Order: sequence, then structure tokens, then C-alpha cells
Amino acid sequence: MIGDVVGFFIAVAPVAGLLMWRGQVDRRQRAADLICADIHVGVTRVLDGESLVAIQVECPTRWRAGRVRLAVPAGYAWLIGLS
Repeated sequence: MIGDVVGFFIAVAPVAGLLMWRGQVDRRQRAADLICADIHVGVTRVLDGESLVAIQVECPTRWRAGRVRLAVPAGYAWLIGLS
């Protein structure tokens, strides 16, 4: 009886662990997507419409902080405040 219960938990533990890990990754990605959307709304509002600004948000992990990258075509650096 005890062996069956232990065997069940040993069989289920990897699946449960992966599901919990994936849920955490999904929550981080959702937060990064919300930040990207907020930045996109701000850029669109400030520039009075759609622009050539590309926004990339990388979600944080345990080993590195999250990043926000803005990119524009050559000659349009003034859009993001670069000279």
C-alpha cells in the first residue's frame, strides 16, 4: 500500500514540477507583455500615432533582470532620444 502511494508520487512529481515551472514562466511573460503594451501605448500617444519604434521586452529570470529594448531605423534615433 505505501509502496503504491510512493510510486504514484514519484511518477506524478516530474509532471507537477514542470507544470508549476511553466506556470511561473507564463506569469513572467504575461507581465513582460503588459509592460510592452504600456510602452507601446505611451509611444503611440507621444508621437501622435503609429511609429517606427520597435519595442522588445524580455521577462526576468532568476539569473538576469528583465530588459526593455527600443529600436528604430537608421536616421530616426531622435524618436527614442538618441543623438
